[in-house]
Amino acid sequence: MNKSIRLLPSYVAAFVLFIGLYETPVFTGFALSNLITQVLLFGALAAIPALLTQRMSYLDLAWPAGLFAIGVQVLVYGDLDHARTLLIAAVYILLGARFGMSVFAGWLQEPRGLPFELPKYLYQRIRWRKLGYKGAATPMVAEIFLRALVNATVLVTPALLMATNPKSLSSFEAVLLGAWVLCLVLEAVADRQKARSLQGSFKTGSQTAVCTTGLWKFSRHPNYFFHWAGWTALAVAALPSLFYRLMDGYATLWTLTTVSLVLVSLAMYWTVTLYTGVEATEYYSANKRPAYTDYQRVTSRFFPHRQPKPKPQVFQLERHREA
Repeated sequence: MNKSIRLLPSYVAAFVLFIGLYETPVFTGFALSNLITQVLLFGALAAIPALLTQRMSYLDLAWPAGLFAIGVQVLVYGDLDHARTLLIAAVYILLGARFGMSVFAGWLQEPRGLPFELPKYLYQRIRWRKLGYKGAATPMVAEIFLRALVNATVLVTPALLMATNPKSLSSFEAVLLGAWVLCLVLEAVADRQKARSLQGSFKTGSQTAVCTTGLWKFSRHPNYFFHWAGWTALAVAALPSLFYRLMDGYATLWTLTTVSLVLVSLAMYWTVTLYTGVEATEYYSANKRPAYTDYQRVTSRFFPHRQPKPKPQVFQLERHREA
């Protein structure tokens, strides 16, 4: 596909999904408000700084700000008399605050704020060069605003559905929201375990060591796994609200909403494994840490599971007949 239209199908798909949300009467105001909010946030916090500095890493600030904004809009457009509305607002606000604060914490450790491009976005430049781009400005801005549209369509869908459901919170939803909390905690635990491991490596002067403790024994990327699992739990928690709204009579529009909800899990899986997650991380880890190749051989790439212990070798002694 010609490089200039490579992202066009994704933009068209996002436009179609947005029309489905906007044309559904119960979502119209929220959907339009969120589209405008996301475009403005990603433009101000990511696109403009990216053009000025030639660094795409500002996207890591725009994305959590967009999630936080979705949570605030839930409080504006949702029915505050229902616990579900308050809970889903808290989910997005906590997500935005957690990732936004982690970004700020990392930047504050640098005397000049963000003096370098993060590795996962350096990896994007490798992809762009393979596609034939001579500069970074065009693909960088195009991908930034595509992420804004994902926030305005796919990732907002659980919030739209759950904030407009007048039914009482079900046990099914409560369990799934509890699973989301557990995933958020485990993701933070994984991040903390790796940070401690890296700190220990720096103190001992072994900066090429690999974290293989705690959750990292079961997956090479437990933080990404629990991030994806949390969004999947959130999408499943929105199913009762989707089923409730399917009775409204807007068959085509609700089909698009169903597609958006399914894409919550699929899009997040693609992002954390192929876009800015696993693939980019492993590219640099394998080059910087010789021991990482051994780690790859014995540890699951994404889905956590315990590797079987190597079976002890059994030496069979041949009995020689006496002559």
